[in-house]
Parts: sequence; structure tokens; C-alpha cells
Amino acid sequence: MKIRFVLLHVLLLMFINPALFAQQDHEHHYNYEISFGAGIVPVFDENIIAPGFHLHLIKGLGEEGKFGIGPGFEVIIDEHMHYSLSLVGHYTVYKGLIFAYAPGLLLIKEESEKLYRFSQHIELNYEFGIGEFHLGPVAGFGFSTEGYHIMAGIHFGRAF
Repeated sequence: MKIRFVLLHVLLLMFINPALFAQQDHEHHYNYEISFGAGIVPVFDENIIAPGFHLHLIKGLGEEGKFGIGPGFEVIIDEHMHYSLSLVGHYTVYKGLIFAYAPGLLLIKEESEKLYRFSQHIELNYEFGIGEFHLGPVAGFGFSTEGYHIMAGIHFGRAF
């Protein structure tokens, strides 16, 4: 019951009232972008829901700025920590709609053991521009040989 309550409220915050953000014509013309995401993360193979965070530094590529690439870091906080370092590639599908793919290395810290695995993340977010900042919902899917998880949350960034 508690899980459903949390999921319902996150979804309501993410999608109910995008009219709060007036600027709909968000374009991606930047040299760099730093972004932070936070959300809830159901980890299915462990049957838990934990907080998750990601941080990306993206270098814009091309004249139109539709493509970007850069390092990414993700953490899932539970009884044994999950860390992921990746190379993020992202593409602006339409205005503020961003698709990202991030292959990387997963580190799972268990009691006295560290496990390293290849991991992959796929993210979809929609950015509402507020000056040089952007904010919006993010949904992600991560998987490795250890299992998989999803994330629903908020994405916040700044172009410079």
C-alpha cells in the first residue's frame, strides 16, 4: 500500500500540471549542460524501492544541438549501494523531449564484497525551459547481469 501511495504521488507531481512551466519551446543550443535527477527506484531483483540520483555533464554536438555526449554517474541508495559510471549519449527528439542511452560500469557494494558489472541505462525526459535552467519529469530503465530497475522522478539542469 505504501509503495502505491508513493508512486501515485510522484506520477501526479510529474505529469498533472505541466502548465506551471510556461515556456514550451525549449531548444537545446548549448556548449555544456549539467543535470541532476532524483526519484524513486524500484529494484525488481531485490524487491525494494529506494531513492536514486543521477548526475550528467553533457557536451552539445553539432550546430542544431540535437546530440550530446558526456560522463554520467548514478547511485541507488539501499542496504548495499549501487553506483554506475557511464558514457551518456543523448538526442533531442522534439523540442524538450530527450532520449538518452548510457552504457557503463556498475559497482555494487555488499558487506565486504564489491561486484563490478557492465550496465546500460535508457532515459526519457521532458524539459521545460526556465531561462538557462530546465526542469521536468524523467523516467529511466537500467539493466545489467545483476538485474534491472526503473526510475521515475524529476530532472533539473543548467545549460552553459
